[in-house]
Amino acid sequence: MSARPYGETPFACPDCSALSVDGHLTHIDTCPLGRTSDEQMADDRDWFNAHPEAGRRRRRPYWAELAELRMLGLLPTDGEVHGHVVVIRGPGDGLRYRRFDQLRWQGRP
Repeated sequence: MSARPYGETPFACPDCSALSVDGHLTHIDTCPLGRTSDEQMADDRDWFNAHPEAGRRRRRPYWAELAELRMLGLLPTDGEVHGHVVVIRGPGDGLRYRRFDQLRWQGRP
């Protein structure tokens, strides 16, 4: 599993209970959230490799991205989320940045 940088406040993964250290979280190998995050990053990498002229990609968010936002308290835990993720190719080889574009939350009645 790859380590992901987050804020300084310690937290635990809701799936594998891994604890953050110095703002980074490394999931255990069998963690569904960590595995899906790795698959999402590989999907973005493959897409940019197949489209070398593209500087950005717009797609629907993966459930793991929404779970990470919920885990950090940036998104409510209930309701539906609408919007897109814009993935931007960074200046270095293999660097990519995510920006959530027009992400909206709709609560359940």
